[in-house]
Amino acid sequence: MMAIICFFISLACYLLTLTPSVDLHDSGEMVAAVWLLGISHPPGYPLYCLVGKLWTSLIPFGNIAYRMNIFSAVAASFAVMFVYLITLKLISFQFAIRNSQFAIISSFIASMVFAFSRIFWQQATFAEKYTLNAFFLSLLIFILLKWQESQKSKVKSQKYLYLFTFVTGLSFAHHLQTIFIVPSAIFLILTTLWNHRDTETQRKKKNPLDSQISQIFSIRNSQSAIRNFFILFAFPLSLYLYLPIRASTHPAANWGSPDTLTRFINHITAKEYGHYFAPSQQWFGNFISHITQFFSHQFTLPLLIIGLAGAGFLFAKNRRLFIFFSLIILCDILSSIRYAIHNIEDYYIPTFLVLSIFIGYAVYSFGFFLSKRVSTFYFL
Repeated sequence: MMAIICFFISLACYLLTLTPSVDLHDSGEMVAAVWLLGISHPPGYPLYCLVGKLWTSLIPFGNIAYRMNIFSAVAASFAVMFVYLITLKLISFQFAIRNSQFAIISSFIASMVFAFSRIFWQQATFAEKYTLNAFFLSLLIFILLKWQESQKSKVKSQKYLYLFTFVTGLSFAHHLQTIFIVPSAIFLILTTLWNHRDTETQRKKKNPLDSQISQIFSIRNSQSAIRNFFILFAFPLSLYLYLPIRASTHPAANWGSPDTLTRFINHITAKEYGHYFAPSQQWFGNFISHITQFFSHQFTLPLLIIGLAGAGFLFAKNRRLFIFFSLIILCDILSSIRYAIHNIEDYYIPTFLVLSIFIGYAVYSFGFFLSKRVSTFYFL
């Protein structure tokens, strides 16, 4: 219920502050590509164009730009909702509680901190790709946490990994920024499976015949699983075929005309943006300026300190999940300090999302340990 409340609170605020028409940066170009079913700037955003076209056809009011602005607001609100669910899942997972009132409050705080961080709120009010990126990232994190939770139960469901694979492919058909979660996902999946190896080994020693039979089926299941993972990942990537198909019709919005194999590859790999990559000697300077400017711009200093405290609490409680979230931040930072564009702050939204989760986790951790201290003092 509270997740729905988070969605509608953020959506209401975004709609109240919505841009009435096109805005700065890529807004006008992306709206035109949606309306004309054309080709946007690299990597082309086929998913955004196709879903956006459907969205503008379903919304019966406002100009086309305004309708796509609403789309950004809705995607942002879903991301906010999943930040709440992730934080609540993380707290429940680590403190072995089931949706306590204070856990709900802490998760709500995390979602609102993210919802109204400066750059994310701004992106939620006009047509751009970053709120849809945030939605995909938050959804992928939530799916992975659900999968990890299922590993502790008797029913170890593979459906979450199948869903994760499909959504990852879908997110890549939108923007490759969600690749930041891939190293984190690989780490979490492998370490979680490795952690459960001892239990399986002990079970096989007790039942050697069952072990041999299960091994035969395991090989068959593994081959089937690999095939399924490949299909689920590749199928949404086929949306990139939209680019040469539409480019061959010469639409009015036809960036790069990717109707040949060479131009198609150059477009989806964003080859023309190669000159935006800063030389390595500038990376450290970019890192310092980004950290000192952007992070204080999004959160106040007290909130940043609380977020770092939350990271510390998670490190003490579960180092695997700490590394999982930290890898998302690390990949985001390492990518962003190499990219010299004027709106690079937008690329830090994944980091701001994780920091918001840390803030909610810190709020609950502070309250939890404080209540322990108070109860101990009371009984003394």
